[in-house]
Amino acid sequence: GMQSSSAEGTFFIQPSVYSVSPSTGTVGRQVEIRGTGYGSLDNIRVDFGSSVTISVAVATNVGWFKTFFTVDTQIFGSTTIMAVGAVADKAQGTFFITANMPVVRPTTGSVGTVVTVEGTGYIGSTDIIINFGDMDSIIAAETDARGYFVAAFTVNTQEYGTKTVAAYDTANNWIERTFLIIPGVYLVTPTIGTVGQTITIKGAGFVRYDTLTVDFGDRQGIASVVADPRGVFETGFVIDTQIVGKKMITVNGTVSTKATSSIT
Repeated sequence: GMQSSSAEGTFFIQPSVYSVSPSTGTVGRQVEIRGTGYGSLDNIRVDFGSSVTISVAVATNVGWFKTFFTVDTQIFGSTTIMAVGAVADKAQGTFFITANMPVVRPTTGSVGTVVTVEGTGYIGSTDIIINFGDMDSIIAAETDARGYFVAAFTVNTQEYGTKTVAAYDTANNWIERTFLIIPGVYLVTPTIGTVGQTITIKGAGFVRYDTLTVDFGDRQGIASVVADPRGVFETGFVIDTQIVGKKMITVNGTVSTKATSSIT
């Protein structure tokens, strides 16, 4: 009769990182990765860019694993994820780090307020330009080797409203956040006086061309003035007859919100 024959070959399963979710995001983002083709119960070390062992996992008995890690402070761009097994099996995936400005502190204030901004995921060791409202390049900064920067600027004279804070690097990574300028009285002189004395007050952060009225203690409308195109005003009034003590100065806008100060 006919004789049967057989032949054998081999197939080698290699490790694979088959899922990175999400595949792009900012510093601080949690990322899930999944892999397969590892040894049974293999101890797996996950490296991410310049960070060794950002996460660990143990493969199942069929060589599958899932783990999470948080994107740490590293530079903008495509970043390698390496999943290394204890038996030298390894596979890689990628995650794309994008720029972010996670800190603008505070987010509301008057002219003269100092604002701190922080950025991550920018190009490493490069110049950062920060624009604020209608003021280009209000401050410059430089990222460190990890793409991180911190800078502080003083709110300059601009009218009331929400302003854009923008930070960009040499690769045109452009991130915007907002800051609300509110009215403020930044000068009262003198701050102590007697009935009949003239007081000068200055303020900023009002709506341009807004008609402002000044209240002093129990006297409403002791002065009025129109804000200039930058939302700034200066006016004066004579202290009228009121009882001794600390008096509130309130500047009310027709459109703007009010601002207060005081004298004794």
